[in-house]
Amino acid sequence: MNNDGNATSSSSASQGSLLIALDELASGTMTLKCDNQDIAKVDLNGINLVSLAAPSGTYGGCSISIADGSTTNTEVIGSLTVIPDPYEGYENS
Repeated sequence: MNNDGNATSSSSASQGSLLIALDELASGTMTLKCDNQDIAKVDLNGINLVSLAAPSGTYGGCSISIADGSTTNTEVIGSLTVIPDPYEGYENS
């Protein structure tokens, strides 16, 4: 993970990005969980716009949670399809 609100991954699988706007500034950790697995995670440092990189695919039973050390807020989002970023190859070359 890096400090600008973007998740990083060492996976070689195709990635897509989810852009998440929060209604207030947040600090802590945001986790995307689908099919009972953590799909992506990012550190939040007083931000309200998050770009979350996730492996492409179709998932069921998804939720997003924000944990700040003392509390965790979780919202269910249901099914989710993440498509690969068509510019991924250009940015990494």
